[in-house]
Amino acid sequence: MDLVRIQPEVNHFYSRLKALQYLTILLFLFFLSAFWYLQVIHHDYYSQLAENNHLRIVPLRAPRGAILDCRGELLAGNRPSYNIAIFRSGFNSAREALSNIKSFFPLQPEEATAVLQAERSIPLNRPLVIREDTSFEEVALVESRKAVYPNLLVEVEPKRLYPYHQLAAPVIGHIGELNSRELEDSAYRRFKAGDLVGQLGIEKVYNNYLAGIDGWIKQMVNSKGSQVRVLQRQEPKSGRTITLTLDSHLQRYIESLFSGLRGAAVVLSPQSGAIMAMVNSPSFDPNLFSRRLSSAGWSEWLGNPFYSLQNRCIQNLYPPGSAFKLLIAIAALEEELITPSAKLYCYGAIYLYRHRFSCHALGGHGLVDLYKGIVHSCNVYFYQLGQRLGANRIAAYANKLGLGVKTGVDLPYEKEGLIPTPHWKEAQRGEKWNPGETISVAIGQGAVQVTPLQMAVFVSAIANGGIIYQPYLLEKVSDSSGRVLVHNHPKVSRRLSLKPDTLEQVRKGMWGVVNDNGTGWRAWVGGIDMAGKTGTAQLISSRDWGSDKMLPPHLRSHAWFVGFAPFDHPEVVVVVLVENGGAGGVAAAPIAGKIFEAYFSRKEGASTVGRPTLPTAPQGIKSTNSQE
Repeated sequence: MDLVRIQPEVNHFYSRLKALQYLTILLFLFFLSAFWYLQVIHHDYYSQLAENNHLRIVPLRAPRGAILDCRGELLAGNRPSYNIAIFRSGFNSAREALSNIKSFFPLQPEEATAVLQAERSIPLNRPLVIREDTSFEEVALVESRKAVYPNLLVEVEPKRLYPYHQLAAPVIGHIGELNSRELEDSAYRRFKAGDLVGQLGIEKVYNNYLAGIDGWIKQMVNSKGSQVRVLQRQEPKSGRTITLTLDSHLQRYIESLFSGLRGAAVVLSPQSGAIMAMVNSPSFDPNLFSRRLSSAGWSEWLGNPFYSLQNRCIQNLYPPGSAFKLLIAIAALEEELITPSAKLYCYGAIYLYRHRFSCHALGGHGLVDLYKGIVHSCNVYFYQLGQRLGANRIAAYANKLGLGVKTGVDLPYEKEGLIPTPHWKEAQRGEKWNPGETISVAIGQGAVQVTPLQMAVFVSAIANGGIIYQPYLLEKVSDSSGRVLVHNHPKVSRRLSLKPDTLEQVRKGMWGVVNDNGTGWRAWVGGIDMAGKTGTAQLISSRDWGSDKMLPPHLRSHAWFVGFAPFDHPEVVVVVLVENGGAGGVAAAPIAGKIFEAYFSRKEGASTVGRPTLPTAPQGIKSTNSQE
């Protein structure tokens, strides 16, 4: 009876025991799965986390290579700077790490935001920079509290330094933090998030030469974050030194001539394409980009009308005005549409296609041959040459001579420009070409758009007998010992097949522009046998305003002067553009004259570069109403 009575209890006990057994098996399987998950599937991840708890990588920043001018003068170098950085080991996040030090080392809201954003791309065992380029007082403060805050680090970093500030800034460029787009670019495969790379100019184009290779120290630290020992050390390797063809003395002098003006200037060798000066006004101070700019700093920078990142010599497009007449003269001579001695009459205007086209000399120039047409920049003469040539032939010659096409200069973001044709207008605007547009194109107006550097290449071809050189800035690349690794040489883009007399006739006309009562007489400098051409590129017609001077400043004509010297053996080409400067003979020619004078003074070893006074007209030369 007793057995029968207790049987249900026994059965209940065994049921509970069996359930316990199943539960035990399930728990065992659960822990086994978790163990498998942690130790096998995610072994590498958790192993790395464990290692990060006792290993640190302290970066040793490599100095960026120097940029020198042709004399060896420093244009871009480095200075020592100190950053305060923090390790996140022992904390769940950067936010928690910052909270730990806020009573001792508080950050500005913008600094904290930058750190939290950087956290996503910086490995756990590497420090996050929390304050850049800090003071010696803050460095001393952090070092004095290292025992209490072992996660703080003073990081030595070579900071990019541009000793002459705005000098040639759009050419030299600046550096900046690697952005997300660049991280995906194969050209930056050796760089990582947070690295500083060239963002503009020479700094960008030759970044792989200039950027060094960072070193590092692998440390073992204890649970408090204090260093136990150094496990490994890799020394940084500095970047290569780049020497440019730029002459900083000449560059500085020309920039002083553009004080208060907007415009550009190019000085290059017609025998090689080497650029000796490339001036942009306004410019900017690249030192501003050597560290993070605050929002207030950016606002101040963007709101300053005298700061510009733009390299006007290759990125801004301008109508060339009457300087383009040199191209028309070459094309007309080559096509035998005119001879140097053939004369056309200028009455001060001409009617073509039922439209009146005016000359800048209202009373007219009378009988005009090629020489007089260039010297006095007669519109009516070149209107007729343009009509005979037609838009397509003009464009073909312009492109062949380097206008409306990229020069291939070793700088980023170069623009192509435009020499318009009927096909272009149909394709881009869906409109038919008006024959009168050809007349405007013939004097460098209408839709014609070129860069100052293109004009320099074009004039070089006239000066050197028909060789188009690829302009360049890089002279050589050297290592830290001074050993030359790369030496640049002139590159011929093409040799023009022109009649021997064509360029000679155009050069003679250019000589007269400066030396024979021409529009460019204000460029004349005693002792320098130069040749040139002025240009006044209208933005709108000044007919309703009376004169160009009556227009609002931003609508006034652009002033050009292009030229070379010496006349018989050209060694330097000068192009000057003054935005909204008015007449080229008045605004640009005097600046060009000073540049020629400065160049030859430098060559002769003069102690000062250039003279402050405007050149006076040579004997027998008088001012003319024609100021184009």
